[in-house]
Amino acid sequence: MSDFTLNHSNIQSVTCVPNTFIDTFLASANGSFIKVYLYLLRHCTGNGNSGLSVSSMADALECTETDIIRSLRYWHKEKVLHVTFEQDTVTSVTLLPLETANEAKGEVADISSSFEESPSTPATSKVIQLPKRHHYSPVEAEALQRDTEVSSVLTLVETMMGEPLTNPHIQLILYLMSDLDFSSELVIYLYETSLAKEKKAPRYIETIALSWAKKGIRTIEEAENESSRFNTKYNIVTKTLGITRQLAPAERALIDSWDDYHFTETIIAEACKRTIMQTGDASLPYTGKILEKWNKDGVRSLADIEKLDANFHKEKKTAKKQPDVSKNQFQNFIQRTYSDSDFTSLEKQLLQK
Repeated sequence: MSDFTLNHSNIQSVTCVPNTFIDTFLASANGSFIKVYLYLLRHCTGNGNSGLSVSSMADALECTETDIIRSLRYWHKEKVLHVTFEQDTVTSVTLLPLETANEAKGEVADISSSFEESPSTPATSKVIQLPKRHHYSPVEAEALQRDTEVSSVLTLVETMMGEPLTNPHIQLILYLMSDLDFSSELVIYLYETSLAKEKKAPRYIETIALSWAKKGIRTIEEAENESSRFNTKYNIVTKTLGITRQLAPAERALIDSWDDYHFTETIIAEACKRTIMQTGDASLPYTGKILEKWNKDGVRSLADIEKLDANFHKEKKTAKKQPDVSKNQFQNFIQRTYSDSDFTSLEKQLLQK
C-alpha cells in the first residue's frame, strides 16, 4: 500500500495536544481513535510527512488496517481531519483547526460523503455503497478485540444470548463496527431487536444490519423508527389478508416494492380487502396489481378510490343502456321483395304439382 502525505500548518518540535481536543473530543472518542490522532499529531512537520501509510500505522499501533481506516473516517466526520482517497487508497490526511471542528461538532454527516470522492468515482446521493464483507483472520480478530469498545460489545452480546459467541457472531460484530462503522449502541440495539423475536442466526441479524446501513441508519432512534415502520407494514398486510404464518422472503420483498408508490397504510389495507373480496384468496400479487393501477390513476387517498369506483359504475351503467346492435346469421340475411305477378307465378307452380 502506497504512502500518503500528512500536512500541518504549524511547525512543532514537540507533540502538543490542543486543549480543544481534550475538552471537546477526548470523552466521546474511543481509545483506538485517540491513538491514531495522537500518532498523526506526533508525525506532523511543517513540510508534511511522506513516510506514513495505513499499513505502517497499523504496525506501529499494533492494530489492523481496518482500525486505521475506521479511525480516519471517524475524525473526518468530526472535522478533525480531512482525508482524501484515490482509487480506495488514502492519499492525503490534513489536520484541521480544532476550532472549526468544535463549531461543526454535532452536525449530522451522511455516510456517503465521509470521504472526498475521487475524480474517477462519481458520487451517488441515494444509493449507499457498502464495503465488501471481510473475513478477519485470527490475528486480525484478536487485534480488533483488544479495542475496549469492541470488547465491551462482544461481552454484552454474549451475556444477552446466554451462551458463548460463535465465530460467525464475532465476525459479524467486527464487520459491523469496523467496516460499517456501527456504534456500540446500535449493535446492541440490533441484537436486542433480533433476540426479542427469538432470532439468533447471524445471517438473519446481518440482513437487518445491511438494510439499516443501506438506508443510512446510524442512530438507535432511526433504527426504532425503521423497525416500527417495518413491523406495521407487514402486520397490516398479514392481518387484512388473514395470513397467520410468517412471510417468506419473496413475499416481504414484494411488499417492500410497494414503498415506491408512497401509499398510506390505509390504502394498502383497502387493496388487501379488495383482494379477499374479489378473489377469495390472500394473493399478494393480486394486491400488487391493484396498487399498481391505483398508482397509475394518481390515487393518493380513499376519496380518490371512491371517485374511481363511481366512474367505473357509471361507465358500466351507460354501457348497459346502449341497444344491442349485434346481428345473428338470420338477421344478416338479405330479405327479397315479391310483386303480385311473382306471387301469381308461385301459386301456379304449386297447383301444377
